[in-house]
Amino acid sequence: MKKLLNSRGFSLLEMLISVVIIVFVLLAENSFLFSMFSYNARAKIERETVESANEAMEIMAYEIRGAKGVYTPTTTATQLSLETERYIPTGQNTGFVDFYLCGASICFKKEGQAAVFITPDNMLQVTSLTFTPLMNDVAPSVKIDLTASYKDASINLSSTASIRNY
Repeated sequence: MKKLLNSRGFSLLEMLISVVIIVFVLLAENSFLFSMFSYNARAKIERETVESANEAMEIMAYEIRGAKGVYTPTTTATQLSLETERYIPTGQNTGFVDFYLCGASICFKKEGQAAVFITPDNMLQVTSLTFTPLMNDVAPSVKIDLTASYKDASINLSSTASIRNY
C-alpha cells in the first residue's frame, strides 16, 4: 500500500478558527431569537390592551344605543347615567344604568344592583374616562374618550354612539 504524504488532517489553528466562527454564528442566532421573542411579547401586550379597551367601549356604546336618553341630573364628565328600558326594577316604569371610573377600572351599575367591572382590573389600568353629551337634529349622542394602559402599552380611544330610542 502506498502511504499518502499530505494526509495530516486539520491543524489546531484551523480547528480553533472554525470553532470561533461557529460560536459567532450561534451568538448572532441567539440574539435574533431573543429579540424576536421580546417583540412578540410586546405585541401581545399591546394587542391585549387594545382588545380590552375596545370591549369596554363596545359595552358602553351598546348601552347608549339602547337607552331612552341621558339622565342629566347624575351625568358628569366622568360619569354617564342613562335612562333605559332594558333593566327595569320591579314596580317601576324605567331603569337607570351608570358608567364611571372606579379606581383604575370602568364600572357598570344597573339600578338596584352592585356595580361590576367591565375592564379586567388585573390587567388594564384605565387612567382617563370622559363622556361628552352631543345634541344634534336627529338624536342625542355621547362621545366617549378612554385612555388606558397595561404594562408599557398605552392606548387612547374615542367613540361616539347615538341614542336610537330617542
